[in-house]
Amino acid sequence: MENQHFLEDLLREKPHALSIELERALAVLSPVMNSPMSIYNKAKLQDMDFGSFDVEGKSHPLSFVLYENHYDYDNDKKIRRAAFSAFTKKLKEYENTVAGVYQTQVQKEKALSKLKGFESVIDYLLFDQKVTREMYDRQIDVIYRELAPHMRKYAKLLKRIHGLEEMTFNDLKLSVDPTFEPPITVEESKKYVMEGLKILGEDYLEMIERAFGERWIDFVQNKGKSTGAFCSSPYGRHPYILISWTERMREVFVLAHELGHAGHFYLSQSHQNIFDARPSLYFIEAPSTMNEMIMANHLLTTSQDKRFRRWVLSSMISRTYYHNFVTHMLEAHYQREVYKIIDAGGSL
Repeated sequence: MENQHFLEDLLREKPHALSIELERALAVLSPVMNSPMSIYNKAKLQDMDFGSFDVEGKSHPLSFVLYENHYDYDNDKKIRRAAFSAFTKKLKEYENTVAGVYQTQVQKEKALSKLKGFESVIDYLLFDQKVTREMYDRQIDVIYRELAPHMRKYAKLLKRIHGLEEMTFNDLKLSVDPTFEPPITVEESKKYVMEGLKILGEDYLEMIERAFGERWIDFVQNKGKSTGAFCSSPYGRHPYILISWTERMREVFVLAHELGHAGHFYLSQSHQNIFDARPSLYFIEAPSTMNEMIMANHLLTTSQDKRFRRWVLSSMISRTYYHNFVTHMLEAHYQREVYKIIDAGGSL
């Protein structure tokens, strides 16, 4: 039946549904309810002016994107540390505003979880993802416990390679080979991506060709542009990808990642109705992360250059692994502690 899953979801949500009047009120108030994220992004991307910082008499421009995409990886310790100091100093100027917005967000989620009859905020947030609390806790705990020692070993390796007296948070994204990272243009990246992902089939390559040819991808670094890299896939249209190109080879992995999201939804929406096209967020990073693995395997099998192969392997640790199993897991671990406080009636 075409709408089977939609009807199943309605029945699943029925125990948590409110009266028609209350549901209508919540729908009308949705722009207000979503304002914490909007306010945060305005502060982060529009109001914060990072200016520049000086190192040994030379001025360096600074922005959110420049810090995340450039200075966070800079091999020059003086520049990296100065950039970190200037970056965090500006963030600190907004700490009370951002904390207030965050407090509003989590208290909103607590109120909605109570209104809809959930025992905790975490259960309320996991409900839409169709993920059990047991799965959620197990994933955080196992990775936090079992994989942390390996990342600490990697951090000590970076400390030794770069001759650092002290290893800080600011040093964790350094390269294993500080003098090697192949430069690459957008056009060159297309060749790598097309060749690396051809294993996924002709229809997938056709999608990638369209993504480049029809400008689905925004590459240029601009002031006020969102940080990170994203893919948005509205139903009935093609995907849109945001990335800030730095002409470094690592961007090939980022691009392959976002094209993983694009290919996932491009194909899903081509073959599914609007109710069946989008999976749980719990699964959402699987196709994109697998694209990074496919790209790494392709680069390793097509090059015998030991230095390049070492760069590929270290990139998988410092980017793919770090992003998924360090950054996001630490965020999840932190978030779980926050919601424990909120569930207990506390405040941030």
